[in-house]
Amino acid sequence: MFKKGTYKFNEDANFNFQLNRVVMWGNGDPDEIKSVSKGIKDSASWVAALTKLADKAEKEGNTDVQSGYLRMSEFFMYDSDPVKLDTYSKTKELFYKHNVDRIKENEITLTDVPYGKDHLPVMSCKSKGDCKGRILLHGGNDSYIEELHFYICDHKAALTIGNESWNNKARRRKLYMVMQDVNHQLFTDQI
Repeated sequence: MFKKGTYKFNEDANFNFQLNRVVMWGNGDPDEIKSVSKGIKDSASWVAALTKLADKAEKEGNTDVQSGYLRMSEFFMYDSDPVKLDTYSKTKELFYKHNVDRIKENEITLTDVPYGKDHLPVMSCKSKGDCKGRILLHGGNDSYIEELHFYICDHKAALTIGNESWNNKARRRKLYMVMQDVNHQLFTDQI
C-alpha cells in the first residue's frame, strides 16, 4: 500500500506534493501523471489535466484509478465550480463500487454522526481479538474518509510500539487502525 519515494512531477511544491498523492493514494500511474504534469500551472489547468486522466481511466474501465483522478481533480475545484459537487459524488460512488468487497471483508461500518445541524461520516471496524484501546484517525481538512479505509484494510508493515513489533496480523488483533506520525509523510519508507 505505501509506496517509497516521491516523484518530481512539477516545479510548484504544492502541485508536486498533490500529484504524488495521486500516485500514493489514488493509484495513479506515474507515467500518465508525468505526461500532464508540466502543463499544470494553476487550479484550472490542474482540473483539466486530472479530468482528462479520469476520462481515460473510465474508457479503459479502470474504476479505481478513475476515482483517484476524479478525487484529485475535485481537490482544486473552487467551491463555486458548478461541477464540484457532482465530481465529488461521482468519486465517492466509484470508490464504493470498486471497494464493496474489501469493505465487507474487513467489516467496515459506515455511520453518520450528528454534528450541529449536519453530520460527520465515520468509518469504523471492530478489532480482531481483544480490544486494547481505540485509535481515532482524522485525515485533516483536505482528505476524504475514503482515503482512510486503506489504513484499515491494506496496511502490511510492522508497527513498533515500545520494544514490541507487531506484524499485520498482530496489529489487527490489537488495534483498530494505524495512525500516521505527524512528522512523517506516508510515502517515507517507514511509519
